[in-house]
Amino acid sequence: MSTTIDSMRALARAFAGAAGLMLAGAVWAQSPPLGPPLITVDKTDLSAGVLTGMVNLQVKQVVDENNASLAAHGKDARVSAGPVQFNSPYIIATQHTNQPNEWMVTLPVMINIHVHVPHWFDRDVFVPLNLNVTCNGWQTGVGNLKVDPQFGPPSFEGGSWVEDAPGLALIKDAVNAQVRSSFNLPAAMSQLLSPCVSLGVAQGTGPNDKFAAILFDLPPTTGGGPTRGHLGDVTGALKPHITVTYISLKRLVAHALPGGTVLYQPTENIVLDTYADFTQRVSSALTLKENDVVTLNMPPAVIQPPLFDKLVVIANVNQEGASSIQDSAFDVFPQTANYGPGRHTLQITKTYSQPPGPGHTKPLIVHVPAYELTYDVSYQGVPVIRVQ
Repeated sequence: MSTTIDSMRALARAFAGAAGLMLAGAVWAQSPPLGPPLITVDKTDLSAGVLTGMVNLQVKQVVDENNASLAAHGKDARVSAGPVQFNSPYIIATQHTNQPNEWMVTLPVMINIHVHVPHWFDRDVFVPLNLNVTCNGWQTGVGNLKVDPQFGPPSFEGGSWVEDAPGLALIKDAVNAQVRSSFNLPAAMSQLLSPCVSLGVAQGTGPNDKFAAILFDLPPTTGGGPTRGHLGDVTGALKPHITVTYISLKRLVAHALPGGTVLYQPTENIVLDTYADFTQRVSSALTLKENDVVTLNMPPAVIQPPLFDKLVVIANVNQEGASSIQDSAFDVFPQTANYGPGRHTLQITKTYSQPPGPGHTKPLIVHVPAYELTYDVSYQGVPVIRVQ
């Protein structure tokens, strides 16, 4: 393994800050990841042993701070840390519904905190932690490894059968309350680390294999910058590029059932927020009623090399005002189809909850077509140069 001392020092700084609870919400359909390139060759890596070693240091700091706080408040409860347990890292895609997605590597970790409560019963606190590693900014040709800790809710285990005896529920509640007050999750943080342009994993042979690692390639150091997609002397308008031109937005008739009430307001003030791969374009404020069509005055999104293996167009309709509702949709066009040149219509839905009724005993989440975005795609490919 070739993790450098500089990487280790950077990781030490990364985990010197606090880390926190981040709860995942409901996830709707998300667009496919655009990158970074996935690799399997171990040229440069960040080992699971280094990452979990830094977690152990952070957990020790949290334990020391908790014990000092308990002593300062005259409490005799104390906490101690067990060894951090972890499984092999794996590759997964981010799940954004309103922006481009990418590949990341997740290292699953379990933190064990033992809480001793004198005169009562001890508890073990288990805190799940995912270390999510991305190559932040890879699409620019010079990204940086980024580690984002994502904590799950702690679980409390242990104690005595006496707590479950009839009439002794108050004892159990008191113990749990004291245990929960004796342990605080660290605050959320993220940190940029080594430069990178790709990601991969070296999987472990089993749990707690410190030789498992996150793989990455360093950006090229010659030629003045990124080389992926380089075309030599082909310059300017002759370079391959994709142009996405947003033409119009129509508000459709969208009513909720039963009753047929208008979703969301008879007259809406909205902003259209779009992505063509990583190129973002945002409209001015738009006012629409049902069946209204507005011509969009947005600069075309021009995607220059290096081009990705697909064109992903994402459209978000943001309701202005107190509601702050966002509705999103996406289209995907592969490189093998020249990124889908021509005119396209992307339908964006609104969502509402339908109460229980005939045929369904639980509320339903209903998606109704609400907007149509019309846009053009053109693709300028690599020019053919004939030698006479």
